[in-house]
Amino acid sequence: MMINKEIAYTKLVDKRKSYIFPEGLLNPSKVLNGIYDEDNQIGPWSKWQGNLEVDMMLIGQDWGTVNFFIETKGGPQDDSQTNRNLRKLFSIIDIDVGYPNNPNKYVPVFFTNVILGLKVGAMADSVKASWLRNDAETFLKPTINIIQPKMIITLGKKAYDALAIIYKLKKSPLKNLVENNPIKLPDGKLLFAVYHCGRLGIASRNFELQKKDWKKINEYYP
Repeated sequence: MMINKEIAYTKLVDKRKSYIFPEGLLNPSKVLNGIYDEDNQIGPWSKWQGNLEVDMMLIGQDWGTVNFFIETKGGPQDDSQTNRNLRKLFSIIDIDVGYPNNPNKYVPVFFTNVILGLKVGAMADSVKASWLRNDAETFLKPTINIIQPKMIITLGKKAYDALAIIYKLKKSPLKNLVENNPIKLPDGKLLFAVYHCGRLGIASRNFELQKKDWKKINEYYP
């Protein structure tokens, strides 16, 4: 691993930990005096897969609320429906990401969310467009620049919208995006927009169809 990549990432993590997020969001470093934010990772999801030398980046929307962050002790859980399904979906492209509490640290995948602040309200509270734009420019864009993945998977519409901000892409219904995967980004990376594999995402597109969507990713990887 190039030392300058490690240094750049550490600086970005330090920036995030000291950052004052927009109203309605709280920095994980401010929750319970930062006891669940001691890792050198940009966000909770990266604790599962945070390898910087990767070909693929998975981007979700956000971690949720302050209360959820405390409940999960600041990290992904093995028994989460989303995480169980992610393991199944990645197996379609022959990648074993392991479990959050026993990760396979050598797979070429990096996990992160667009919005790195925690909602101070309820889990169902709407994500503000200003939050999305702020974190896309402040944290997601530099994270992509540091890691330089060849492929990006956006989990859900909001995650795609963040990439649309960064790369000045046209907004489109998620169904249309999925049907037209992959999208070749201006810098040559391939973008795959997929549905979220948690409860709400499966309600919009059942898991069997989602598995078919990931089979298309397998055609381009590695």
